[in-house]
Amino acid sequence: GGAGGSGGGGGETLEGEGSVTLGAFFNALDHFTLRRPAEGGSELALYDALRSPDRALLRGGHFVAEGSLVVEQLLALRREDGTPRFRLVSLLGTEQMLGRLAPAIQRADEDYADDGSRCVAFGGSRADLSAATGFKHSALSVLGIALRPPSAVPLSPWLAALAAAAGMRRPTLLLLDGVIKPENVGSLFRSALAFGVAGVVLSPGCADPLYRKAIRASMGAVFKLPYTFAPHWPEALSQVKAGGYGLLALHLQGSVEHTAALGANGGLAPSAAAPAAAGPPPLRGVPLAVVVGAEYEGVGEAAAQLADERVRIAMAPAMEVDSLHGVDSLNVNVAAAIVLERIFAFNRAEPADE
Repeated sequence: GGAGGSGGGGGETLEGEGSVTLGAFFNALDHFTLRRPAEGGSELALYDALRSPDRALLRGGHFVAEGSLVVEQLLALRREDGTPRFRLVSLLGTEQMLGRLAPAIQRADEDYADDGSRCVAFGGSRADLSAATGFKHSALSVLGIALRPPSAVPLSPWLAALAAAAGMRRPTLLLLDGVIKPENVGSLFRSALAFGVAGVVLSPGCADPLYRKAIRASMGAVFKLPYTFAPHWPEALSQVKAGGYGLLALHLQGSVEHTAALGANGGLAPSAAAPAAAGPPPLRGVPLAVVVGAEYEGVGEAAAQLADERVRIAMAPAMEVDSLHGVDSLNVNVAAAIVLERIFAFNRAEPADE
């Protein structure tokens, strides 16, 4: 250790560390440096992106996360071989919050590769942070900027390598068709992780899961759930079906309610709406891929045409016929969560199955 620099600050005493100050803590680290915000630097300039949509930051190969819970995940997540999944280049927070993150920073410092790069932690008072960045900070605020992971692999090999989530009998996919709001993308990832989805596929036009608002809404789920982008849409849905998945599209004009469409084994039940001559019977006992659409347009017609079943979620009669006094649809995340939970309930592996 001993390569870190305190930059003259770091007077905060760490909890549970006796009289060790934040400056002394960082001085003992190999891959983290403590610096006062007023000293500036290229690492601090990265936070200028917070004044506008963070596309420029993403194009530059970085992304920003906010909040102690999410930043702590960035520091703590590891690959199967034990190496850090993400490499932070900068932290920005009050000395109080950096002190709370000290255990996670310590573990990350031990695991970061010796490649000569350092994470600069800007620590100071709320006034110091606001003066340096131009935006207000709360006493509990902390931000982290990390290197963006390598680009996702193409869809076919990604599907081939995808395994069912822990405790699930079969893998489930969530496919996003033009979901443009970052908050909705993040919320969908959070629900997907909660209900045992194995991975997420995003169509062109979807918000980037590493947008700041998407990360915040997901509470870090975008860091934990495999995902890939499908540049060719809706052709990607044919690839998913060729990979053995049954395709279930959530649609306002769905021909069957989701409770009827999903059989007792969590697969697609025989359709009550489609005549037998319409084609082969809907798939049962196979992995399912659930397609959800944009906030207003819903699943596109091209994608809906490829679905094995279009399903709707039942609502109170007044809601379905009188949108003036009720609602005519559900938020995309709420709708997806309802369907994913039902699949999850049937898809969980019993102890005897494991």
